[in-house]
Amino acid sequence: MIILGAVDGTSELQDDPYEIEFANSHVKKLANMEGHRWSKAFYHRGPYVMGTETAAYAELVYKDLVGKWKAGEAKAIFLAGYSRGGAAAIEIAMWLKQRENIPVECLILFDAVDRTNTLGSIWNNTPIASTVKQVIYAQRDVWGTLSRLSFGNCGLTTENPAVPVIPRKFFATHGGMGGVPWKTATNPYTEEVRDTIWEYPEVTPTKVTPAMDAVGSEVVWKYVWELVKNAWQNCMAELEKPPFSLPSIPSLPNPNPSKPFLPMPNPNPLKPQRIHTVVPGDWLSKVAITYYKDMNKWKVIYEANKSVIGSNPDLIKPGMRLVIP
Repeated sequence: MIILGAVDGTSELQDDPYEIEFANSHVKKLANMEGHRWSKAFYHRGPYVMGTETAAYAELVYKDLVGKWKAGEAKAIFLAGYSRGGAAAIEIAMWLKQRENIPVECLILFDAVDRTNTLGSIWNNTPIASTVKQVIYAQRDVWGTLSRLSFGNCGLTTENPAVPVIPRKFFATHGGMGGVPWKTATNPYTEEVRDTIWEYPEVTPTKVTPAMDAVGSEVVWKYVWELVKNAWQNCMAELEKPPFSLPSIPSLPNPNPSKPFLPMPNPNPLKPQRIHTVVPGDWLSKVAITYYKDMNKWKVIYEANKSVIGSNPDLIKPGMRLVIP
């Protein structure tokens, strides 16, 4: 019912060393909850150092998600990503909106960065799509840790101001943020053993020891996992609600039994009018699935209710009464 698309961070070119390094990454742990939390999880490793594969990996996960959605095997989508994989998750959310009008229930980011120019545009990173309903963002405290001073984060802007992006900062290196904390501390240029971690090819060391990085990484996981569980539970509660139906109207006593009540004429007796009252978490595609079993019918609902919804079909508000043609 709820599926996860996930792209991990940047590291080794070969798959086997990558698997060893990222065996317990935060994104991998989320994906491994399949069967307990997700009906299906699509996990993909992250790109190599140059990062030019980021867009290609994003496309692979995107196609898997859309395939499940169109087959009716998914009712809600969660996305997760670390480092450049975070940039991939942000891009997937935008593609789901622009190409298929599919919403994302929750976007989970671990220190997301985009340094490749293969996503978004040359000058601007892709914003969080307006169809993303919740953002969970764990970010390194750059100036507190001095970790990876050579690059900043992406995913800090959003199309929908009603869903703000407020990263929670942590005392961990960029590696620790993704669940792959540093195990040793050496000078990468002289191999001298140090107290604090020095990330190649940075020109200055961090303020973080390997022990601090391990603790910080665990704190990140606990923080994010609690929020993800809450988001999953709220999503399940919405999906399990019965379809909306109008309450029955009790019949009134007839003061003159010799003249029975005559029913009001139905202008179209073959197609009785249906009304849907919008509740929190509703989207037009979701309403279309409820009534038509076809998400693409959202356009039919929108055309019949333009005067109520307004010019933006993405912004329907709780309490709106929509005619279902």
